[in-house]
Amino acid sequence: MPKTDAALAQVLTDLSQKLGVTVEHLWAVLVKQAFISGISDLFIYTLLTVIAVIWYRGINKLSKRTKKSDKSYSDIQMEEGIWALFIVSGAILLVSSICSICSFGATLGKFLNPEFWALKQIWK
Repeated sequence: MPKTDAALAQVLTDLSQKLGVTVEHLWAVLVKQAFISGISDLFIYTLLTVIAVIWYRGINKLSKRTKKSDKSYSDIQMEEGIWALFIVSGAILLVSSICSICSFGATLGKFLNPEFWALKQIWK
């Protein structure tokens, strides 16, 4: 990965020539893209939070329903299947949440330092 200003200028010049735009225009578009990428990340975090709240409420309703003692055998089997579904979905939700927490710093960087994000995109 080149680290000099001359190498960066050369990469930007080559890319802008391939796209048929100026280097300044290309740079401006990349910096704007950082904001758009940050917004899409925030949307994903919000969606994940909503799913977590729905999952938590579902667990509460299921646990209240499980405490009832007047159930048939088929009700018990169905509840076991629902519990299994909640456990699997909870594990997926946990992994997704951990990944989101780990990438939250990068999302903040898209808003606070979009130029650095643009540089990282160029070097990929």
